[in-house]
Amino acid sequence: MKRTNTSIEILTAARDLFSQKGYSAATTKEIAKEAGVNEVTIFRKFQSKQKLFEAVYEHFNYKQNINIDINDYKNKPKQFLMDLGKSLYNLFQSNLSLIQIEFKNQTMFDGPSLPLKRFPNELKTLISNYFSDNHMMSEDKIELFSVNYMCAIFGLFMNINILHTFEPAPDFEKCLESLVESLLA
Repeated sequence: MKRTNTSIEILTAARDLFSQKGYSAATTKEIAKEAGVNEVTIFRKFQSKQKLFEAVYEHFNYKQNINIDINDYKNKPKQFLMDLGKSLYNLFQSNLSLIQIEFKNQTMFDGPSLPLKRFPNELKTLISNYFSDNHMMSEDKIELFSVNYMCAIFGLFMNINILHTFEPAPDFEKCLESLVESLLA
């Protein structure tokens, strides 16, 4: 669906307020004010607050910029995991506001429209296929390896960008390199 400037202003305001306050706390009145429109305009364009919420995800969806072809990394597991980790981190950073929305609303919707719920399985399949196709570890260890790798990358992202756990923040690439070396040891 082609979006008008007004629609994009509403979606942007909704994304910002949903990520700051959560779905329940952000009102359509606040969203309208932030977007510079009447509240009626929101309902005319999106019918309901829930449909607006879903439209935010549709419009600002996770850009699948992990264009890693496992065939380019034959017998190069360290490079594969380093490039994949950097791509993941960049993907998470570019979708920070959507991740914040999702965490604030994780119990609200159980449907398949929320990207964080389906993304890990797609990624686990990519990693599993790489190690399986290249016969680099036993099949019974591949799934556990994939889960450990993904959790470490996401955990590091969360601690650096959302929780701000460490002062000063650790260097992501140094942490990634240490992680990859320890997982492959």
